[in-house]
This record gives sequence, C-alpha cells and structure tokens, in this order.
Amino acid sequence: MAGVSAQVDTVDSYQVGPGTQYTEFLVTKANGKVRTVHLLDVDLTNPKNDIEVRLGNDRLNVSETLLTSFKRWDKPAHRMVGAVNCTPYIYVHGKSSGCRRCFSSDLW
Repeated sequence: MAGVSAQVDTVDSYQVGPGTQYTEFLVTKANGKVRTVHLLDVDLTNPKNDIEVRLGNDRLNVSETLLTSFKRWDKPAHRMVGAVNCTPYIYVHGKSSGCRRCFSSDLW
C-alpha cells in the first residue's frame, strides 16, 4: 500500500481446487488497526477454472445471501470454491457509481 506502513502475517493457506489457493492474512497498520484479508488466487489458465457472475436469485434488484447462492450453484460437475458479494459498477453519463460493497477507501 503506497505510503502506508503495515505488518502482514499469514494466518492460513491451502489449496481449494486445481490451481486455486486460499490465503488468510492479518494486516496490522502502524497505528494498531488490524484487518483480516481473504485472498483467493485463481489460475484462469487452468481449463477447470472459471469466474462467473450471478444475480441474486437470478433477478435484478433482488438480494440473496452468499451462502444461499453458493449452495444453489454448487453441483458435483460445477464445484464452487469462492464467492464475493458485490454491487456491479454502473456507468451513468460516463461516471462510475463504484463497487461499494466490494471495495472501500476507508479501510484504514
């Protein structure tokens, strides 16, 4: 992080699928604030891996918990290994509304 001093400690790391590694970090800023970071590193050159975008309950403007969605889409021939709850970027008159549920500028 540019200009920010922090200590990063790996809590856990393991393979969750072919070419897919999960790692959990604790990031401690110099002022003592601590954040947990979950990283899912997916090798998209592996033909078994793909990223899919889904709508809550397959409809616009409807919410669905990640666990419910995960269970609904996880099948023997279609294994899910991760999920992210996010409002998509929406462009209005050339300006992005942002992806506020996924990213935040006030983490620190």
